[in-house]
Formats: sequence, C-alpha cells, structure tokens
Amino acid sequence: MEKKLCQHKAFIEELTWHDVKDEVASVNPKLAEILNQLKPGKGLTLFKAKYPFGAKILENGIFYLPAKDGSVVSVYDPQIPNTMREKLAYNPVPVALVLKNTCEVFADSENRFIPFKIFMPGEIFGTWELVDPKVFKQQAQNWDFKAGVRSIFMLPKISEHLSHARLRHQYGVRLSAPKYLSEHHQVFTKIANHPEFSEEWYNEIIFFPEDWLIQAKHATHSWIALNYFLLQETWIQSLIWRSQVSLELIWQSLSQEIDKRNMKPRHYLVNTVKHLIMIGIGSIPAFAPALDSICAPIKGLQAVYQNEYGLKYTPTIMIPQHLSKKTSPVYYSLQCPTLLSYSPMTSHVRSAMHDLQEIEYLMTALLEKLKKNKAPLYQLVKNIQFHYYHTELDPHHVIQSAQLLAEEDLRFSQVLCKTTRGIKKIAESASFLRGCIRISFEEK
Repeated sequence: MEKKLCQHKAFIEELTWHDVKDEVASVNPKLAEILNQLKPGKGLTLFKAKYPFGAKILENGIFYLPAKDGSVVSVYDPQIPNTMREKLAYNPVPVALVLKNTCEVFADSENRFIPFKIFMPGEIFGTWELVDPKVFKQQAQNWDFKAGVRSIFMLPKISEHLSHARLRHQYGVRLSAPKYLSEHHQVFTKIANHPEFSEEWYNEIIFFPEDWLIQAKHATHSWIALNYFLLQETWIQSLIWRSQVSLELIWQSLSQEIDKRNMKPRHYLVNTVKHLIMIGIGSIPAFAPALDSICAPIKGLQAVYQNEYGLKYTPTIMIPQHLSKKTSPVYYSLQCPTLLSYSPMTSHVRSAMHDLQEIEYLMTALLEKLKKNKAPLYQLVKNIQFHYYHTELDPHHVIQSAQLLAEEDLRFSQVLCKTTRGIKKIAESASFLRGCIRISFEEK
C-alpha cells in the first residue's frame, strides 16, 4: 500500500459567525454565548486560519498570515489580499481565539529560549494591544509567536552525527545536529513539515477583524458585554507582570534574613529563586514531559527518533507548561535557563550541584521567614513545593538523585508512538536533569 503524503500547508478562509459558532462554543462557551446574543450579520466576518507546526504568527513585530500557496507570509506581502490586510492589520496582533492545539509567545536569546505564555484552545490573545497606548504597541517586537510550542526539546541527546544524517536523508533536514536544546525546535519543524512525516498537525485560530472591536467599544449594551469580556481577558493575562510586584515584596522579606546570616548570594541565584516562585504561582511556564500532541506533533516526532534516528533511550519530549492546581509537577533546569535576567559569565562560576544547594537554602529560608511572620504574601506560595535533583550524588544529601524521577513521575517513560525496538530506559544522565528542580502544587 502506497504511503499517504501529508501536505502540512497553511490555509485561511473568511467565514461568518454562523459558520464557526459551534466550534467556538466547544472551546469557549462564555464567548460563544455573548456572540450568539449579538446575532452578528453576514457583513461581520471572521477569518479562520490553519498554521502548520512551527509556522510564524508574529516575528519582529510583523504579523504573518497563510497565503494561497500554503506558505505563511507577512500581512504586508502582496500575496495577502488588500481587503484581508485592511481588516486584520489594525494591531501588531489582531484579537484572536485559539480553536485547536496551541501557540506560544516567547523570546530567543543567545542559544536559549524564554517562554512567556502558552495559549491553549479556548484562550484569547491580542487583547493587550486593544488597551495599550499607541506608543507602546510596537513593543510586540520584543517577543515572537509561533504555532505549536517553540520551547520544546528531546530529553536525551539527539546530536549523534550518523543518526542525524539519516534524518537529513529521509526528511531533508539541512541543519547540523543540534548542539543546544534551543536548536531542537528548528530540526523538529523541518521534520514535521516534510510530506513523508506521518502526523498532520495544525494550530487553528479565529481572527476578529477591526469592525468587531469598533462595534464592541461604541455600540449597544449587548456589544458592551463583548468589550467587557475582552477587558477581563486582558486583566487575567497581565498576571505575569502584576506578579512581579508581589514577588519583589516577597523578596524584601528575605533581604534582612540574608544580611543577618552574612549571606552573599550571587545575583544569578537570587534571580533563579524569584523565577522559581513565578513558575510556582503559574505566571510563567516551566517544562513537563509531553503526553499528547496538543503542543506539537509529539507522536510523529517520537516515532521518527525511535525508528529512523535509532534513539537508544525513551524519546521523552519536554514541552513548556504552566503550573496550576490541575496540572502535574513541572520542571526547571539550571542547564536550560529561561530567566529574563541572565548572564552566562556569572551563572556558571560554580557547579550546578553547588548552585542547587544554595538555591535550596535560599528558598527554604524565604518560605520559613514568610511563614514565621504570618505574612499575607505567604498565602501566595504556601502550597508550592520544590524538590531538587542532580545526576550526581550529593554528599550532603540535600539534593536527590535524578534517577528517582523515573520512579516518581511516570510521564518521563511514557511515549505516544508504538515501540518497535523494545523497552528503553529514560535518559537519566540527560543534561536537563543535571541541576533540575521539580515544582508542584500540593494543598495543605
């Protein structure tokens, strides 16, 4: 039987509310209810777009849309019809609803990635630009947007040249074997968009033209309900930045304790502790083993690395994930820093083991201080648990062995593709686990 070739092409179509209302209701019933009450006519259209994995949605402040040939091009490209451009180019990113799979807001910086936000099905983006003064709207140039997750990597090494050469031959990957975790995404994107790649994957998004927003701001009471809904979304999504203030207040609680103990922690360690707190309260993502294909074509990628590449270990793929009461633990690694404030010159002065020990000491002192003083801010962090791991043994028994992770979190050993080469062990010596912190939410 001849193997079916996948197209992996972008696509966009202009539709009415009647065409998409059931799909919207399935992912965001509240928004669907508001729009149903408005009974928008055929003159108010929407655009439903399909982006293949890794496709640009926003890059360097420029919005990208599917073209007729299945590629993704700038909104200012001649391939984009003038009428579509006029309807959607009102902001750096138009207001949009994620229908299927995910997309990520991130920044790239010197062989590393900085994930900001993962937008899941039913979530809305582009609302900040509605309320920002015009002078701030071009700040979108500081971050990018891709279909699927940009901050993705294989836990075991995938830099073996002969194995990678097989991917070059089979999937046309004209890239060197990835040296850094940040380079995995580019290779995955090339594989996932090859015609012979087995898993079709699209990020589906509905874009709202400017006419909808003009109506919401200036029309009747029913339209004001939509405007209020969008403002609520903007406030919720601003949590990451509003949390910065609370975090600085939390840190002030520890400053005096640090002085009393004559501690002189490096700025890198202080920033890491702050970053871990931000992860713990759900403001920014850390990482977790992928168990489905909502963030990327995980099943297909695992099959490629297990069968064509010949990976010796379980093909565990790590993806960004926000921590909440509903999620399993997430992980942060000193080998994969996602700090906004990061200096390589000062972050690797000592070993990851020593840094982990200091971070554990600082975090413990901080939480104990907040609890002892019955600080109101303690309510924000009291249910967050931190556990520390390393691939080497800690003579002081403060840091646990990374080998325990395979026993404590079965997600590391689960794969979506069928195993054809026997049972494999997880990559317990992976660089990500050499200085790894597990963050979990455990109600007391």
